[in-house]
Order: sequence, then structure tokens, then C-alpha cells
Amino acid sequence: MKPTCTNHHFLNLASSLMQALLPICLGLSGLFLLANRVLAQNVTPHFAIILNQARGSECCGPGNLEMFQAQLAQLEDNDLSANFALRYDVLSDDQYLSTMAEHSSYDYGALLEIVPSLARSAGVVYGGNDQNWYEAQYVFLIGYSQSDRQKLIDTYMAKYFQVFGKYPKFSSAWMIDVWSLKYLKSRYGVSAHQITREQFGTDSYTLYGGPVHYPYWPTVNWAMVPQTAQTQMPLIVRQTIMDPVYCYGDKTDSYTSQPNDYLLRNVGTEYFEHLFIQAHNQPNFYTFALVGLENSMPESAQQEFFAQLKVIADWQQLGQSNQVVSLDEFEVWLNNNRINQDKLTVYQGESQTDSGEKAWWINTPQYRARIRLSAGQLAITDLRLYNASMTDPYLKSQASSLGWWIVPFVLDSSRMRVGESDWLNVSNDYQLHRPVELGMPTKLVIQNQVMDLWTARVDQKFNFYDQDKLIVSVDENTITTDQPLDLPVDSDSLNPIQNLKWDNLWGFRQVGWVLEAFTNPVNLDQVRQDQKQLLFPQVEFDPLDAKTSYLYVNNALAVAGRNPVRLVFFPKNQQGESIFLSEYPQVNTSQTIDEIALYEQHGSNGMLFIDLNHSQPLKTKVTVSQFGFTDSVDIYFAPNCKQQPFYCLLHPRQAIWYMRSFVADKIREQTALNQKQEQYVE
Repeated sequence: MKPTCTNHHFLNLASSLMQALLPICLGLSGLFLLANRVLAQNVTPHFAIILNQARGSECCGPGNLEMFQAQLAQLEDNDLSANFALRYDVLSDDQYLSTMAEHSSYDYGALLEIVPSLARSAGVVYGGNDQNWYEAQYVFLIGYSQSDRQKLIDTYMAKYFQVFGKYPKFSSAWMIDVWSLKYLKSRYGVSAHQITREQFGTDSYTLYGGPVHYPYWPTVNWAMVPQTAQTQMPLIVRQTIMDPVYCYGDKTDSYTSQPNDYLLRNVGTEYFEHLFIQAHNQPNFYTFALVGLENSMPESAQQEFFAQLKVIADWQQLGQSNQVVSLDEFEVWLNNNRINQDKLTVYQGESQTDSGEKAWWINTPQYRARIRLSAGQLAITDLRLYNASMTDPYLKSQASSLGWWIVPFVLDSSRMRVGESDWLNVSNDYQLHRPVELGMPTKLVIQNQVMDLWTARVDQKFNFYDQDKLIVSVDENTITTDQPLDLPVDSDSLNPIQNLKWDNLWGFRQVGWVLEAFTNPVNLDQVRQDQKQLLFPQVEFDPLDAKTSYLYVNNALAVAGRNPVRLVFFPKNQQGESIFLSEYPQVNTSQTIDEIALYEQHGSNGMLFIDLNHSQPLKTKVTVSQFGFTDSVDIYFAPNCKQQPFYCLLHPRQAIWYMRSFVADKIREQTALNQKQEQYVE
């Protein structure tokens, strides 16, 4: 229920009336939190948090004022509490400020994305532009030195204080270094921070292996590692509701509660309702769901978000235990109820379209496990280990392009496939109707041909039964099965993962039918350097190797004056790893053409697009060379026979180029469409 009064105020709008109401509001807030604590002793409390991101008009994914205003109007119409994280450019926009002054009952926090105006005000060099602003090295604090991070935070907070007369209680940025988190808590009292969901390679950042779905307090060394002993760090909440079954290993970015995500699959509000209700049907001390939307998203996503708000409003009316609260209120409640918290949390769910496809995420302070039921087979498909000594790769270092957070693991079925070693290619761990080309995921099979699976929580254990038989039991430290598991053994002796152990640094010991989690203090920075492809696949500058580098021909035929010939250069080092080049390769053609364009290397795999354009029909040879590497290919610029039929009648050989180009375009389009459809699991 939306609070009827609040102690939030704008400095320039303060009045004696607000000062008179302040004690009343504080009293009501205390009663609200007390009611929650009493409620939690009797029934399971169900919390929903709405947290939107508001961007201003400055470059860098500009937001839309009208969308912001429409979100506020819809929230009021549905009588819902909400939070907004504000980017720096919003704080200098009079239209946004006047809009917020009219809606002061909502909670406004900090969206810590770096935009040119913030960097300029802080005296920090900003290297991004309209095309690459979203890369981690530009948009997040991890792309800057510690001294510059402090300047950026201080500058933002000074502006926020100027507007609101206080500092924000929460902040948001899809990635953030642990130094900045500690500084936000100790210097400005920020009590909660939002990072993004589990994802691999989306946009420009990977977050893989942290606690799933449920909020947690992180260690002082890394925001991806949970702990329960102290409160020096802000509470971490994660963006959106993940589909527990299909979000794992998903490359389509379409299996979350975000409207802009699931609309890609042409599904609607019924899918959101499935995820939302499922999130509140969990066997834990409380249930939780966080939703929201940026005001930079298109109209279609905004309209779908408004439909979501109606679902949430209806849910809120179903009972006193269903509560839509502010992030600050939730953090206070959770902190006050730490003694009651589960050491083991479960986030479970099933497919919206096939009840036989299920998944369970198990989170404990020691490890994270994923258990999957697919095509009648129950298996463990992901195992991560947590230790307080594990450090943030960006504690002292800066992101050079993309952001990489990969928690140490000994099993990752989304990346580990039998007989394969492409660590950058992820896929979901489903078995039903799985295409052969996806490969078979490495997993620990608990039981085949499961007949009647059901689960039950018994204190701090979570049990799986097939009919009346207990087949697996999970607790804070161990996983116990009804028979010994066959541990995966990699034939590659250079692979540090053997028998669910990573060089005895972390893993699971098998004692009979029990898997027991263990970790040892570790210099994770050194392990990341030794095993970059597994834990930190950041592309770096390195000498090019002519033997491992290669040139890929995307299309050797193009229509003159319409579209380019495209080649893709993949520079590699001696180990076959992708690298950045210190200078662009030389590209020459045997005959002069109108344009040769070389683009910035891609941050995830170093690929470099080479586009060649010409306005007249022509066949020529193009040669790409760099540091001992040389490759040549014939390319063709065909006449546009659709617009120049008589020319093509007089030049039949060039007309054949056109027909080949036309057919090749159609094949590429259909192949791309098929690949996209195959990635949608349901």
C-alpha cells in the first residue's frame, strides 16, 4: 500500500506544514515496520518492490519525460508504492524536478551511471560516445580509478543533496565495484544497492554465479559473494524476476519479468503473472519479487509494464501478507529479522508451458547449486563456491571494455558440454527436444526416469522425493543422494576442474553418498589470470599470432551502391585467445573502390568488422594483413538488376552476381531467423 505521507522533501519545497507532519510520518513508518515484524511471526510475508530507473535527456540511452510521468500516474492509479533511481542528468532537469515535486511520496535513489555531464562536473575524463556509452568501461564506476570513483560519487551526492536536502537510501547500477559500495554505505548511508540479474554477455557485462533471486548482504571483498555476519555493506537486490527454468544460459534475454525482454518472444502479461505468482510460492521465511522498468524503454514496453502494475495491485488486495513496499522499508525489515533468516534459500519454478520442466536454485553462504528436471531426468547442473577471501576483479583495477563477474565454479552446464571447450558459448540445460548442435551439457545425474517428483522443506534441509523415496537432500554444507554420483572427469589434464574440485582450492568432497562443500583462502586474481577463459575472459592487448588468427567472410557478394561486402577479422594470440590490436590491419584491394570502413573491435571476442562499399559493378580482390597475418578473398559488387534490368541483360555474368547475392542474402536471413527461434526454449 502506498504510504499516505512521507518525510521525503525537496529542499526548495520545504514548508512549515511538512515540518509539522514529519513526526506523524515517522511514527506511522515505525508502526508500519512493526506490523510487518509481527506479521512475520505468524504467516509468511510476501514482499514486492517496484524499482524503476529514470534517465534524463543526455546522450547515453536518453530517457523519456512523458514515460516517467506516465509511470507515476499509473502507480498512483493502482495505489502502489514505488522507487525511482535517478541518473545525474535528471537532477539538473527542471521538468523532471517539478514532476517529482508533485509526486514526493515515492522514494528516489541514485542511478550511478556515468554520463558526460557527471564526469565533467567531477573533473573526470569520459571516453564514451553515443555508440559505445553502454560499455562497462564508460557507464559504470568499475571503468574508473578509485580516486575518480570517489570524485564521481561525491559529485553525484552533492547534486542529489542540493535537490532533496538529504542523501539517497538506495542506489542502482548493473555492476559496481566493492570499494564504491563500501564508500556509499560508510560516507552517505546508502543501505541497499541494485545490480542486474544473472546474465552472460548481455549488453557489455556478465554477472554469473551470485545468489539467485533473494537479496543478500555481500562480503567486503566482492558484491557477488554472500555473508551473514556483518552489515558494513549495503544490501544487494537483483533486477527483475528471473525465470528459474530458462533464464540460465539464455542468449535471447527474453526469460525475465522485464517487459522489453519477454515481448521479444511475443508473449504477454500472462507470462509475467506466471513468474510473479511463482516468486511468491517459495518454501522460505519470506517471499520476494522485484520489478521495474527504465523510462528509456519504448512505448510497447511501457504499456506492458502498466499491465504488470494492475496484476501487482490485484495481488496486493488478496491479503495483508501481500505487501508492496519501498526498498528502504524492506531493508529495515530484513535487517531487523536477521535472526529468523534461512541459511538455505530455495528459488524454484516450472515452465509456463510444460509442468515437467522444472528447476531449483539453492543458495547458502557456502555454495550455490542448481537442480534441474528435464525430460524426466533429475540432475545437478551448476555448482558454485563462496569464500570471503574471493575478491572483486575491479577492487583496484579498471574495466578495459566489458565487465566480467564469474563466481568460482566446479560445474556449469551452460558452458561445459561433453567433448567441447567453448567457454563463451552458453545455452540452457534443457534435455527435451535438444538440438544436436547444442551439445550435451556436463551434469551430475541424480536419477533417470523420475516418475512422481515432489519436494519438502524440513527445517534447514530441502528434500527431493520420487514417489515415497528420498532421492536427494540439500543443506547448508552438503548434498546427499540415495546413491553415489558419477563425478565428471575431464580428459584434458590442463583443465583445473577434476572430480568437482578446482585444484583443491574449492569444490565438493565426495564421502560415500555425500558431497561436502569446501573452500580454501585463495588469491582469486591470480587464478583469474591463469584461467582467463573460465573465470575472466576479458579481451586484452597481446601480440597477434598469424596461425591462430583468421578472416571470416560474412558476404563476398553485395549489390553496388546498396549494401557492403562484410569481412570479419578475428585476431588471436599464440594460445588462441581473442586479443585487442594496437593498430588496425591493412586492407587493400586490387582495384580502387569507394570506401573501406573498419570498426571498433568487439569487447567480448575482439572481432573487427571490415565493410567495403562501391557504387559500380566490380569484381576485385581484397587483402587483409597484420603483423605477419595475410589473407585474400575475391569480392563482388553486383548491379542492381531490380532497378537496372537492361544493364543486367547486357551483362549476364554480372547479373549472375546479383542472383547469387540475392540467394545468399535470403539464406543468411533465414539462417539467422532459425537460430533465433531455436534459442527460444519454449
